[in-house]
Amino acid sequence: MKVRSLSIVGVFLLISFVAFFVSRAICQDKSESDWHARSVPFRVLNATSSGSSLWVCGTDEAVAVSSDAGEHWQVKHTTPDGAVLLNISFANEKFGYAAGTGGLFLTTEDGGETWTSHTAG
Repeated sequence: MKVRSLSIVGVFLLISFVAFFVSRAICQDKSESDWHARSVPFRVLNATSSGSSLWVCGTDEAVAVSSDAGEHWQVKHTTPDGAVLLNISFANEKFGYAAGTGGLFLTTEDGGETWTSHTAG
């Protein structure tokens, strides 16, 4: 019984040892990060997703969308020297909103193709 217990412990230690060094080797072989910088013409302050699209908002009252996992961006709304949009979200595939400084509130009812400005409070 004692020999059997030692062999089970030995097998467990061997498996743990191999798993540890294999995981270290995999992590060290990864020379390139999974994160990549992409350029948009404004400073991004918030992001969300809707379906397969990524949405960002930020300075210059700007809203942009990417439908290819952030590889390319299309600006859907911007106002040069406009307010700063701090939040963006979608309630469903058609209706979304963005809120920012100075009581700015934008809405879309066509999936982000057009944005309508509202002033809150």
